[in-house]
Amino acid sequence: MNTTKKYALADKSAITHGYNISPTGIYVCKEYEGDILLDSMNVCAICLFVTDEPYNYGEEITPTRYDGDCDDCGGDSRFYCES
Repeated sequence: MNTTKKYALADKSAITHGYNISPTGIYVCKEYEGDILLDSMNVCAICLFVTDEPYNYGEEITPTRYDGDCDDCGGDSRFYCES
């Protein structure tokens, strides 16, 4: 399955999980311990919703306009993926 199709599948899964679709396909994922931020990552929708589950990436997951590489898999954002 090519990357464009994976992003389409990830978008459907994001909606099913109750998240808004990211225009870039990248989400900011933040993990906290109490009020202290432990980690913040830019993760692609494919990692979040196709190859894994969102709860594994932290408590706060929000769409972003960041269009760089995924911090987890190193893949491209939606704008730069191969069709």
